Amino acid sequence: MNTTIKIYIINLFIIKNFYWKWRKILELKKVQQIEEKSKLLTENINLIFQMKRKIIQRYIDALNIELQINVNLIILNDKMEFLEYESLHNHLEKEYEASKSIVK
Repeated sequence: MNTTIKIYIINLFIIKNFYWKWRKILELKKVQQIEEKSKLLTENINLIFQMKRKIIQRYIDALNIELQINVNLIILNDKMEFLEYESLHNHLEKEYEASKSIVK
């Protein structure tokens, strides 16, 4: 009788150990899956931010190019008459024509 109880206790001990080891393995797998998902998420977020930065930078560059090309300085008085017009276009020969057309 004692031997059967000992065998039963040993079997229970083995089953408990197996259960705890199995549970630890499952927890480790879950942790690994969570870490992999978090890595993927951080990579995706970084890619999204990089794309946004590139798009915003292109837009800013386009605006800067437009501003560099079409820079005009117009000074008006209280009666909305032109006091001074300065055109900083790339075509210097057309400055006179541009100011003449605005004054008309």
